[in-house]
Amino acid sequence: MNDANAVEEYSDFDFSTDRETKVEGYPYQYVSSAFGARVFKPNGMVINVDCSNAYSITEGKKNKVVERRIPIPGLEPGDVIEYFYYDEVWLDEFDLEPFIFLFARKYPMMLYKIECHIDPEITVEYRNFNGAPILLGSIKKDGTRVLGIEAIEIPKRETGEWMSSARQLPYIKMYVMNNQRGSLAYKPKSARIGVYCG
Repeated sequence: MNDANAVEEYSDFDFSTDRETKVEGYPYQYVSSAFGARVFKPNGMVINVDCSNAYSITEGKKNKVVERRIPIPGLEPGDVIEYFYYDEVWLDEFDLEPFIFLFARKYPMMLYKIECHIDPEITVEYRNFNGAPILLGSIKKDGTRVLGIEAIEIPKRETGEWMSSARQLPYIKMYVMNNQRGSLAYKPKSARIGVYCG
């Protein structure tokens, strides 16, 4: 924290709650989220943030919980804060909107990890843009494919009015499709199972 403005900006964090998405009563997506942080003091002391102090942010007449907020007490100029977000997503049966993995933030990232466990009957198509790293893959004994990457020490990227994220920032765009059955469009057998990088 270089100054009082930084302390104010990082005095609390918002993160998503666990959530489930349904279509006509059928659950097809569940997301489990987590957050953690610790503060490094100039004298060498390390303080782990107690996440049990998180409270709910609600909206609407029924007070639906939309996010959780965790305060970071005792921050002072000169402190260093380390934090992480974690989302684990379970999906079932449907073709989905594409996932975008952006390798750029306004602050440096120590570690950015992508790990996908893909059913043997699911098709994954992805493409790297603007120098984003290539995903690495392996196959488990049960046929599940594991696809992912660990990117270390990603530098900060300036953003602003005169830049295009899609043209200038590194990212991966991934489609997850159920081409085996129930697809409205014909898919040749060669494109029904597997991981394809364009």
